[in-house]
Amino acid sequence: MRSRAAGFTIVELLVVIAIIGTLAGLLLPAVQAARESGRRASCKNNVSQVAKAMIQFETSMGAFPSGGWGNLWLPSPHRGGELKQTGGWAFGILPFLEQQPLRDLIEKATASSGYATAIATPTGVFTCPSRRSASPVATRDPSPNSFAWANGATKEPLPLGFTAARTDYAANGGKGAACPPLYVLRGVGGAGATQKPTFCANPGSSPTPVTDKDVTTILIGNTYDLANDHLGGCNDCNKTVAADGDNPLTVAAGDGKAAASLGSKLVLGSNYMPDFQDGIIYRMSRIVPAKITDGLSNTYMLAEKYVPKEGYGSDMGDDPLLAGFGSHNVRWAFDQPANDRDEDVTQTGRRANAMGSAHAGTFTVAYADGSVQEISTSISMRVHQALASRADGQTVERP
Repeated sequence: MRSRAAGFTIVELLVVIAIIGTLAGLLLPAVQAARESGRRASCKNNVSQVAKAMIQFETSMGAFPSGGWGNLWLPSPHRGGELKQTGGWAFGILPFLEQQPLRDLIEKATASSGYATAIATPTGVFTCPSRRSASPVATRDPSPNSFAWANGATKEPLPLGFTAARTDYAANGGKGAACPPLYVLRGVGGAGATQKPTFCANPGSSPTPVTDKDVTTILIGNTYDLANDHLGGCNDCNKTVAADGDNPLTVAAGDGKAAASLGSKLVLGSNYMPDFQDGIIYRMSRIVPAKITDGLSNTYMLAEKYVPKEGYGSDMGDDPLLAGFGSHNVRWAFDQPANDRDEDVTQTGRRANAMGSAHAGTFTVAYADGSVQEISTSISMRVHQALASRADGQTVERP
């Protein structure tokens, strides 16, 4: 009798393949979870590193980084990191993130062609690995305006569609956007001072403009909400105003606003939006620790931001990392934090100004003392807004 040659039958082989497939199916979620855990830890470390750099900037300069001029202004050479700097807070802290070479590229720029190369340089510490790579993205067409930088006294437009790095982390602008609760305006300019910003009273179907009125006589504590954009009143009560607000049209105009008194800054540019917020960083801000009366450990300084999934590889609502003040690098607490989701980035009503993240159920914040914490996106809005305001006097426990 001949013995059968050793080996697998087809049935045995199929059984083995089925077992391997089952095991792989069981292991895959665990592998994916482990990878996401690593990405989440890396992201949290990024938030910590950026927060430490912001605090080192404050130690060196005497105030937290300024928000810059506006979202269409990129950083400019020989202007330092405070009020005269056109670019945003991220530019100011580059030396404290071991990114002095990138800062030097911009400081040495003499033409927009070389400048655009510097702006496109990836900076991984500003990128959440759960969301996207640090690769630069082509910028939007901001017609009829343009992205620009200050080359001395000259406004230098950048070429249309230039590429630039993005940020997944935003500074805390407070619990309101460009038109804050009016109580923060009381007494600005000294005891008994009368400031005259323009607001829209009685928001709704029939708003009534209020102009040239002592702010202490306008319903102190109210927050005007125009078309649900949380930005309050403007010279045109029926006009929806972008969170980006106003961009100085010339270098001279920006320098004038940077040098203006606080009272003058309450009304900024053609849209009359008070440039005065209750967070840590906003347009042309200069917040010192003494102004954070709610306590450094009880006030957000930095947070992950919400980005719609359709916007990951595009410029929709996500201007360059180093650009000046805008919703791309400053976020507020007037909306519930959110985790990234599928939505049409061209539609209004999206959470373009909210904090949030690409991680399931949580987002990471850094407080003004440098401590870092993961927080549920379901955080109470009362607590969320209290932690976003530097001086509202509310006593809340960190979640």
